[in-house]
Amino acid sequence: MRQGFAANTFAREDEISFGAGANETPLTTENEPLCRDLFSRLFLSRHGDGTHTDPLFRLQPERWWRHGCAAKLRSCCRGYA
Repeated sequence: MRQGFAANTFAREDEISFGAGANETPLTTENEPLCRDLFSRLFLSRHGDGTHTDPLFRLQPERWWRHGCAAKLRSCCRGYA
């Protein structure tokens, strides 16, 4: 969500977008079904027991994923902070 200014005025307006990087797209009533479908697929993939080869799982590491990796490194590598 980002806040900007409406065209030709100084009134503030909120814009919600979805997508990653170059594929970031402003949310409109026309693309809402696509957004819902993408979020459904994302939530099915992004959890600790998700398929690690799924591109949606690997898109951006979450805190739970980083925390799990750090804990594994600490247990096998002495001196890792």
